[in-house]
Amino acid sequence: MGGARFPALLKLLSVGLLLAASVVATSVIGWSANGEPCPNVEEIFARGTLEPPGVGATGDAFTDALNGRLGNPPVVVNPVDYPASLDFNQAGVGVADAANKVPAGITGPLPPNVARHVAAVVLFGKPSSGFLNLVDHSAPPINIGPLYTNKTIDLCAPDDPVCTTGGGFSRAAHSAYKSNGMADQAADFAAKALGR
Repeated sequence: MGGARFPALLKLLSVGLLLAASVVATSVIGWSANGEPCPNVEEIFARGTLEPPGVGATGDAFTDALNGRLGNPPVVVNPVDYPASLDFNQAGVGVADAANKVPAGITGPLPPNVARHVAAVVLFGKPSSGFLNLVDHSAPPINIGPLYTNKTIDLCAPDDPVCTTGGGFSRAAHSAYKSNGMADQAADFAAKALGR
């Protein structure tokens, strides 16, 4: 979606890593290469680990909340295609798929000229380095580039063992982003970043 329309898009990257990840884009008056109008808001969302293909429960909650704040037309949602397994080295497949949904042809980190098209990054339950080291010593670190840092909200539920450092022991907390108010918090952040 993003390749042909990229110049007409203001991207809102909302990424919730281990549990959920999303990219949302809003067009600035634009038309695709085939003459179709661009959606006002486009979301690219990676479901949580072990969830079936689609955007997952947190993605659904975030999308519903964002639609409630933005109104019509609704957000166009594009699920990220990746294994969503405990083999975190495979997460790179999802990173590449998400990047290619922003502008086509990306094989590594997003180039600097893309950052001005990204309005926000939202992280749900981002795995801490301690958690990654515990489950997979070879897993790459999760870093947000400096061009995105000020556009990022990193949400970690209290006692979530995946993202807390030194004390989270509630597996239920890691599954609660869909219902603990953080999907709403993320939608508020994204809507504000979009100027809505």
